Amino acid sequence: MSVRWVLDVLRHEGLIVTERGSPARIRQLPERTFLELADTDHLVARMPTRGEALRLRMPTGVPLLGVRHADGTTQTFPADRFGAHLDPDMSDEVVALRSEHRARVEAELGRTIEVARSNLFPLHGLTA
Repeated sequence: MSVRWVLDVLRHEGLIVTERGSPARIRQLPERTFLELADTDHLVARMPTRGEALRLRMPTGVPLLGVRHADGTTQTFPADRFGAHLDPDMSDEVVALRSEHRARVEAELGRTIEVARSNLFPLHGLTA
């Protein structure tokens, strides 16, 4: 492992800034602005394209937040400068949806196991 490799990893994590002819320095994190999201907005996080990173002056390694609105428009924000809070009521809905999804997955898994037992066990002389 070389120093250059370590600096490259730190730069891609968004922790340091390197410029040709200057020493590497720890990146100062800007203060975050929190976005107000409507109930119909969709928030996604992804890595920016090169063009987006240049346009938004984003350092390497910083993700992009995309907000897709109900009217089809999309806004993008650097994740080191912007964040989003979930509505507390929405958090309960997310937990409920996760529980419901888990129950459906477990039920489907149970049915799959039963089908496997009924089809495979007799072939091998096994009983459930």
